[in-house]
Amino acid sequence: MFHTGRKAALTLALALGAPAAWALDPSFDCSKAASEAEQAVCASDALASLDLELARLYRLAESAPGQTKAGRDSLHAMQRGWIKGRDE
Repeated sequence: MFHTGRKAALTLALALGAPAAWALDPSFDCSKAASEAEQAVCASDALASLDLELARLYRLAESAPGQTKAGRDSLHAMQRGWIKGRDE
């Protein structure tokens, strides 16, 4: 159970909007966000969460059992195309 002082401090911090200090980081470095899409992801915890899930699924696809070099190359090419389309 929280100590009374800690509970009061946490309540005050939440009331003052401190959760922004605990913002969710996406799968990339926001200081290098170049496109409007990347900037939007950095500004939104909901989008950052979706970005993290997309990155997790991408890593699974890259390392899927039986994945070949040709399959990974194709996956990387599709990703580059997706990013290009996203940023247009």
